[in-house]
Amino acid sequence: MEGNKEGTRLSLKHQIIAIISIVIIGLAIFLSIDLYMDHKFIMEISNQCYDINGFPVVERSSLFSGDFTFSCERQ
Repeated sequence: MEGNKEGTRLSLKHQIIAIISIVIIGLAIFLSIDLYMDHKFIMEISNQCYDINGFPVVERSSLFSGDFTFSCERQ
């Protein structure tokens, strides 16, 4: 009977590892999509600034935060 308990524990460990792996991969995908969308938005407003002969100034508060300030300085 002890052999069955060990088999169950390994199975439970594998399930926990699989769940943790899926959560980590999901968070990584979510973060990547969020960073991509932020980059795409910043590029769009920067191009609009260039279109009016301005110079875009973007300051991000941190790499993984969506917070940033944007200004279009005209020359």
